[in-house]
Amino acid sequence: MQRRGFTLLELSLASTLVAVVLTVASVLLYYGMRNWRQLDQTQDASFQLSKACRHLREELRQTSFNECRIDHHGEMGDVVTFLSALDESGGEVLFQPDGSPFWQRNVMYYLIQPPGDTCQVADCSHKRLLRLSLDTGKATNADSDPAVSQEDLLAEPLDKLRADAPVVAVNLKSLTIQLAPDPVAFPDEVKVEVVGERGAQMQFSVFPRNVQ
Repeated sequence: MQRRGFTLLELSLASTLVAVVLTVASVLLYYGMRNWRQLDQTQDASFQLSKACRHLREELRQTSFNECRIDHHGEMGDVVTFLSALDESGGEVLFQPDGSPFWQRNVMYYLIQPPGDTCQVADCSHKRLLRLSLDTGKATNADSDPAVSQEDLLAEPLDKLRADAPVVAVNLKSLTIQLAPDPVAFPDEVKVEVVGERGAQMQFSVFPRNVQ
C-alpha cells in the first residue's frame, strides 16, 4: 500500500502554525524577562533604601539634637554631621559619670557619585551613601579618665569629605535632612528623606534620645 505525502498546502499551514507559536512564545518570554528584571530592580531599590534608612535612624537616635549639623554640598545634597558616643571598638555607648554621653567622634553621612560614573544630571540615581567616622585625635577614654576632653562638633565638616569612606548603600538619588522643620510642635525632630531608583523613597523622623 503506497503512503501519500504531505501536500504543499499542508506544509505551508504547519509552518505558519509553528511560526505563530514560536512568535507568541518569544513575546511571552520577552515580557516575562522584562517584568522579572523590573521586579528585581524594584526589590533592590527597596533594599538599598531600607539599608540607608536603618543606618541613619539607628545612629541619629543615639546622638543629641544639639550636636547635629546639616550642610548642603551642591549636587551631592545634604550632608549630616553629628557627634557619636559609640565606642566603635567595643560596640557600646559611653557615658560620663553624670550620665551625659561621652562624645567619641564625629560621624558624617553624605551622597557621592561613584568614580567613573558618566551621569551628568543632578538627580542621578547612581549615588552612594557614605559614612565617615572622624576622630580629631583627642584622647577620649571615659573609663580611664572621665575628665579627659571629649570630641566637639566639627565647625567646617565639608572640608573633611572623602570619596573613599565606607559605603552604606548604593543607587540612591537624593538625601534630604531637616532639623526641626516644625520647631513649635517638634523642636527636637530630625526629619530624613531618602530617594532611590525608580521613584522609590522613604521618610522618617528621629527624636534623638540624648539631650546634652
